[in-house]
Amino acid sequence: MMNTLKDFLKNSQGKWFVQQNIYNLWEEKVSNSKYNIEYNLDSRESIIKQNILSGILEYQLLKFSWNDTSNYFIILNSISTHTSQGLLIRFNLLQPLKYLQGTFSMDKNNSLIIFLTDGDKRIYEKVWFESSNFKLNFTILKQFGYSLATSFNSELRIIK
Repeated sequence: MMNTLKDFLKNSQGKWFVQQNIYNLWEEKVSNSKYNIEYNLDSRESIIKQNILSGILEYQLLKFSWNDTSNYFIILNSISTHTSQGLLIRFNLLQPLKYLQGTFSMDKNNSLIIFLTDGDKRIYEKVWFESSNFKLNFTILKQFGYSLATSFNSELRIIK
């Protein structure tokens, strides 16, 4: 049973097969894709060498990698490693000057809930495990209070 963010992130590590469904509500379009993704929990040294977070000394880093893209969740240790909520910053190295800020929390069902902002856009994500090898992710993108898009991912752990 996962009851901390650290447990959730550790269980998320590894290679996964993803089925993604995106619904563009504004344009009434649907897209589907399948891909492999690898989650790694990296140490802070790799990101400090890139001078992205030189002023923050204690944090955990969750790196999402697929194809040529890497996204980073930086979780401040002093806030979140022993609690179920905290601050979150997401970087995309293809856009090094742009990042998203937000908050996260673990709910009573051990789901990771994320709220991010991107200017006037708001992003809500909920990620949870149905089993240790099956994970689900639901995302809503809103602007000015209107839902623009939603996505649903199912992820199966790739076991060698």
